[in-house]
Parts: sequence; C-alpha cells; structure tokens
Amino acid sequence: MAHPLRVPPLRRAMRELDRTQFARRVPLVALRVPAAKANKAMKALDSHLLNWPRLRNLIDDPNSPPKGTPPTKLMLLKADVTDPAKVPTELPQVVKALSDLELPVEAVPYTLELGYEYWSADEILKAVLPEDAEVITAFEAVGDVAHMNLRSHLLPYKNLIGQVIVDKNLRINTVVNKTSSIHTQFRTFPLEILARRADVETNHTATHLPTTVSENGITFHLDFATVYWNSRLHTEHGRLVKRYFSGDRPALVADAMCGIGPFALPAAKSQLACVFANDLNPDSYKWLVHNIGTNAIPSDAPAPAATEPKDGEEKFFAMPPPAAGLVRPFNLCAREFVRASVAKLNDEYATVVRPACLAAAANEELRARTKERKHKDGAAHRATAERLRNAVAHWDALEVKTFEHYVMNLPASALGFLDAFHGLYAEHATTPALRTALAARRPLVHVYCFTRAQPSTPGETDDMACTRDVQARIEQVLGTPLDAPIAVHRVRLVAPRKHMCCASFTVPEKVVFGECVAGDIGRELNYDAHDEEELVEREDKRAREPVEGSSGASPVAKKARVDADAAE
Repeated sequence: MAHPLRVPPLRRAMRELDRTQFARRVPLVALRVPAAKANKAMKALDSHLLNWPRLRNLIDDPNSPPKGTPPTKLMLLKADVTDPAKVPTELPQVVKALSDLELPVEAVPYTLELGYEYWSADEILKAVLPEDAEVITAFEAVGDVAHMNLRSHLLPYKNLIGQVIVDKNLRINTVVNKTSSIHTQFRTFPLEILARRADVETNHTATHLPTTVSENGITFHLDFATVYWNSRLHTEHGRLVKRYFSGDRPALVADAMCGIGPFALPAAKSQLACVFANDLNPDSYKWLVHNIGTNAIPSDAPAPAATEPKDGEEKFFAMPPPAAGLVRPFNLCAREFVRASVAKLNDEYATVVRPACLAAAANEELRARTKERKHKDGAAHRATAERLRNAVAHWDALEVKTFEHYVMNLPASALGFLDAFHGLYAEHATTPALRTALAARRPLVHVYCFTRAQPSTPGETDDMACTRDVQARIEQVLGTPLDAPIAVHRVRLVAPRKHMCCASFTVPEKVVFGECVAGDIGRELNYDAHDEEELVEREDKRAREPVEGSSGASPVAKKARVDADAAE
C-alpha cells in the first residue's frame, strides 16, 4: 500500500481539471554525504531510502559547500523518518553503514514538493472520482487519438478524464469517447471529443479524426471517425498474413471486406501476395488507395521500365525500392465482389497481375546486381525474383485463374455473405477436365465471426465449443456439409461469453459449382443485431445499481462489466 503522503490530495468535487490543486509538501529527512562516496552509500543504505516511483533517492544538496571544497549530495530516507535528531539512536543500521564507509551521520530536514506532473493518470483520477467508482484509464490508441468507452457513471467527469489522459500520454493529442454503441453499416460509431493537447495544432473534430498508425511494417493513414480500425487486432492481422499467405510462391488473395487494408497491404509488402481488396465504405476505399501509394505497393500495371544504366554509370548504384506484390482496390458490395472475383482476376491477369509480378522480379534482379557491384551478397534478391517468376509461370499454365484465399473480416455478419460462393466456378467449368482442375483448386476462406458457444458436454473445451458452433453455422448458410477440415482460431473475448473467431475452411465442391442451395442467411446477417438491445438494457440497469466498488457489485460482476464494455 502506498504511503499516505505519496498519493495526491483528494479533490472529489472537481469537474474541470485544476492542476494547481494537486500540490503536496512532504517533510523528509535526508543524509548529507560527500558526492564522491554517494554511490557507495546508496548501495549500503538502499533498504532505508525513500524508494518512491519516479523519484531519485540521491539529489543535489541545495546547501552544498562553496566552490573549492568537496561537493555533497542528499540521500532521502523513508517517509516515516521525520526527526533528523533521532536518526543516530533510532536507525543504528544507518549509523553502522556510514561508519563502515568512514562517513559521519549528518541528518538534515528536507521538504519534497510534489505536484500534478508527478502523479500518474490513475492516481490523479482516484483523487477526483467518487471513492466507490471504478477508475478507468485504459484506452485504445489509434495514432495520436485515444479512444475511450466511458460508462455512464463516469460521464460527469468525462472532460477531466480526457484532459488527464492527454497530459499523461505524450503521444496522444486528442481523446474521444464513443457516445453510442450502435454501429453503422461501415462499423463506425458516433464520437465526442473530450480533450485536445493545447500546444499541438490539430484539425480533429468529432467527425474528422485523421491520424497515422504503423502496423506490421505498413504505415496506415486513416480518418478514425469515418473508417473502422481496431489496434487490438494487430496480432491477428499478422497471424493470418504470416500463416496463410507465405509459401513457395506468392498467393492470390481476395479480401472482400478489407477496410483500409490491414490484411491486404502487409500481405503484398511482406509476402509479395497479389491481393484484390474491396470495401463498401467509400472512405475506406479512399484511404486504401492512399495507403497503397504511400507504402509503394503497385495497384495496376507498372510503367515501362527505364533502360538499365550501363556499367560504370554512377546512378546504377542507387538501390531500387524492394519488391512488393499487388493490391488492386475495389469499392463494391462484398457479395458482388466475391461473385465477380474469378472473372475480374482473369480479365486483369494479363494486363495487371502478370506485369506487376514480372516488374517486381526485374526490380529484385536489379537490387541483386547493385549489391553485387558493391561486393555484397545479392542471393536473397535473386531468390525473391525467382519466386515471383515461378508464380507467373504457374499462373500462366492455368486456363482459369482462381484466388487461393478469400478474407471476410466483418465479424457481426460475414457468415451471412458466404452464399456468394455458390456457383463461383460454375460458368468457368466448361469441360470435364477443367471442372476436375477447378475442383482441386477450391479456395480457402478465412471468415471472421462472433460466437457465444459454451461447452455443452463433459470434456468439451472452449475451442471445441467454438468450432462446433461456427462449423454448424457455416454449413447452414452454405446448405451442405464441409468436405474438408475446418480450423477455428479464437481471436479475443469481446464480451462475457462472446468470442471473436476466425474460421478457415475450404469451400465445398457442391458450393463452388452451384450444385446445392444456400440456407437461410438472414440469421447470420443479423447475428449480432440484438446485442445492441442487450447493451442498452444493461446500461439502463447499471444506472439503477450501485456504482462499481460498492457493496452492491460483486468482483465477478465488475469483471463482466469491464469485459462487456470491450465489445466491438
């Protein structure tokens, strides 16, 4: 437990932040020691020193001897030592330690002055908020924007909380709060600005929050007010890209609900994948196109290569940019995009995909030669070039080009779009031989969803329950059982008894050739809709209950409420 003097003074009535109200003077006792022996004395007396966070035990002596005499330092003793005169009798260990160092015991009074700058955000808010209110200082950082989700009992303090968050987090310039849990079709929600950093000029408003985020080697520019972004999913973005989109040759990927490109751009940049990326939100599409350009990823057929410099020309030694795959942007409905994806790929293969890969291969060859002329190893670049050329040779041999992966990242309703895969290959299977070839190249779909499944039989784990529930729902929408194993990865717990999952499965043969009828998609399209009603009811109930921390709220209930407020 912290010493009573190490916490800020209580200011329960404060609603607008007044930093001057958090000054505290702490009377201490210090030992004056020669500066030359200060470090040895510190080691010998460590357990008797102040040892408060963010403070130094050894400080300059304000009454150090005049110039020309050996300087001195002050060592701050524990806060429960208050009388310098009693140090020799009450702290014999200190006397002995100083004696061993041939130092006298010279104890002096010292007043430690603490202010608002010293205390953490959590400590300041504990001094301001009601004693029985739970202090929430956690937030999602999206570039220089802090996104909070304050509960109703904290709303009277919202601007004060926002200002404290800005003050105590130097990388944050603006703090916003979600004012409603009702999502739009683009997964955005209304926001209000709680605080801004005074000494930084921003053009942030509640409906315009441009910022920049770095994730998985990509710089993303976005407007947090108009596009969906969740920084807590960076690990999942990296997991999918590294696990599924790497291999002997670059992958062909269709990202049906791509947002601003958290899967598409890293896949192209780090794995050389060719990605057709689509999102219905026009703002997401705008930022996707912008981010493709700023990260030097091609989106269409490259310009004709310049003539290679001759041997000995100085400009030859300028290192060309590293190779990247391709991200082809689209602004369509996800269902329309999936249904037309194979046709789009075949239409644009010769004019966009193939030239982009060959240009990247040529670029890597140039990087290799440039390194070798500097007597460095260019083998890695030659291997990358070979990987790209092998991919082109493989695709060239296919009469009908198809995507190997589809990503569908709309957890609340993505399963309801799986009917788009019905008949995906039907119009392309013009001969029995071609049908056989296409059947062997059915795509792997990575679809995100929510599940509330719980173990229902002895021995069933949470993973098994999630897999059972998600597979049954996928088969319901597709109208046929899966004919290959499914992998369900639990991404995160977004609310009590509610997981976000990623299901990776191969589309059944009957589905891609349109030989079965899709099931009811309405349930999946609206799977998450009633959560909003439950959240409103829960908020209403909270307003009638004691605030968290009081006798009316159990620890289990507190944890459940915290988890519930993390819901998407």
